[in-house]
Parts: sequence; structure tokens; C-alpha cells
Amino acid sequence: MHKKIQQLVLQIEKNKEAIKTFREHTATLEAELLALTAGDFIQEMVSREKTYGSVSKEFDGIKLTYDIKQTVTWDQDKLRNLLESLPTDIGRNLIKTEFSVSEAVFKNQIDPALIDALLDARTTKLSSPTVKVC
Repeated sequence: MHKKIQQLVLQIEKNKEAIKTFREHTATLEAELLALTAGDFIQEMVSREKTYGSVSKEFDGIKLTYDIKQTVTWDQDKLRNLLESLPTDIGRNLIKTEFSVSEAVFKNQIDPALIDALLDARTTKLSSPTVKVC
């Protein structure tokens, strides 16, 4: 059985190295492809008045898609101030609020009543088990 484990671990390590090599090579090829096509795609984005999103274009019969993702972050202090200045019903419909307690703070609580109240509001989810080679 130990020999089989050793064989599996060896194959996993070889596969991980091959995957790493393929990912690095693919990233290099994608960077080169982007460098060759970015100008055309940027012109297409500008002509569509898009600052983010996807556009597809054909190059020599090969369809490529250019994608710029948009990530939005909100200034929490400014939103809190805005929420406080709005009528309650408008604020609740407009701005999402979410409460949480960090695990470090939770674990440092000593008041039994507070711990019970927090436990009542706390849900945990465990991941599926995994095995990794160390």
C-alpha cells in the first residue's frame, strides 16, 4: 500500500509541475496575443463607447474575445453618511447593509450571554475534505 501511495504522490508532483509549466507558457502566449490585438480591440471598444465589457472580433478567420472586467467598490463611510441622511424607507431600499463578527473577536468573548447570542446568529459551513502533498 505504501508503494502505491508513493507512486500516486510522485505522479501528482509531476502533474503539478507540468501544469505550472503549461500555465506559464499559456500566460506568455496570451500576453503576446494581447499585444498583437489590443489596438484593434481598443478601437472597437471606443467605437461602441464601452469602457468595460467584452467585444469579439475576427482575425484571419479566428474569433477572439477581448474582455475588461469592472469591479465596483463603495466608500463605506460615505455610504453610511448617505444612509443616515436619507429617509429610512429609501435608505433601506437603496443601500445594503451586512453585519458580521470576525472569528478572532468572536473567540475572545468571555460573556456567556453574549456568546450565546452570537452563537444563535452564527452559521458555519465545512468544506469537503482534500488531500495535498506536503
